[in-house]
Amino acid sequence: MGVEWTREAANALLRQTNNGDRVEIRDSAGSVAFGFDPASGAGFFKEVNAQAQINARADVNLIHSFLENAGKITFESADTPRTDRTCMFEKDGDFYLAVNAEYSSGQWNRKDPNKCAYLLVVWSKHGIDGGTPPPAGSAPTGPVWYRCVAGSNPIGGWQAVGGWETGLFMDEYRNLVLGGINLEVDGSSAPAHGRLTHCNDAYAPVTIIQRNSWYNAGDSWARDDGNAASAAWGINADGNLFYWFRAAGGSATWNTAGWAARATIDHDGNLWVKGNVDMDGAFLGEYQTQSGAWGNPSGPTTNGRIVTVYNSTQGASRLYVYSNGAWRYVSLT
Repeated sequence: MGVEWTREAANALLRQTNNGDRVEIRDSAGSVAFGFDPASGAGFFKEVNAQAQINARADVNLIHSFLENAGKITFESADTPRTDRTCMFEKDGDFYLAVNAEYSSGQWNRKDPNKCAYLLVVWSKHGIDGGTPPPAGSAPTGPVWYRCVAGSNPIGGWQAVGGWETGLFMDEYRNLVLGGINLEVDGSSAPAHGRLTHCNDAYAPVTIIQRNSWYNAGDSWARDDGNAASAAWGINADGNLFYWFRAAGGSATWNTAGWAARATIDHDGNLWVKGNVDMDGAFLGEYQTQSGAWGNPSGPTTNGRIVTVYNSTQGASRLYVYSNGAWRYVSLT
């Protein structure tokens, strides 16, 4: 015999209470729905025998749960066959919600080793990754969302590849930490999207804000819209600022060398610009080339315009300045 949960019952508040050593799940009316009694080692269900399951109505596709053992709840899917991939429990004062992972005798294992596993831990008694929280230690408390890549069991340690790696956490001071490379902001429309990217690998040790591009690690960049240009402002590992640009079109992916540098400011304050610097109509740092006899620079005649000219025939350079209606120059040798 089974108990069918109606939509009203499914939406009712379930309260977990302690009745002596017995763990119970109650409905909103206070009646015991099901539970686990450690003294007898048996599960009990309202109006059903110990072997019966609590069935979910298919029309509401309700995921139901049952107490697997003392303090641990395993969620069964509404699918057939049921997969039992999700569980939650409290251990040593901290709360755990695991997907595609199970915990037993101090060890984590993937339920399906061919899939990633995920874990939400609310570190309350202990610090993040099981450390000692303040004031005795330096590990803050707070909720953390972890990821574990597919692979053979058992699952590795905290922050290890093949173990529980941080995806996102908020500490007790409301600081947010992202464990991945890219933070994406989609905005209110279709691509291109914006991203904050931080990486320390050998190919692109940079911290950048970029539009219509992202970094995949391993010296591979890509973008949302191949018909639009991509741009990035950032800081490299040496503390130098830079502006990168990549024109629309071309291959869908590229390496770091495929970016075109347009401007840099190094940590000593030196500025380099690929093109011209327009100072409210006055051009600074413009460069032109000539051949044959020397001639004035081409382009606008604006007071204060400065142009460096290299003449390949003369094998020399001149620094031209337009002032008071005429070009004036200094020979550079």
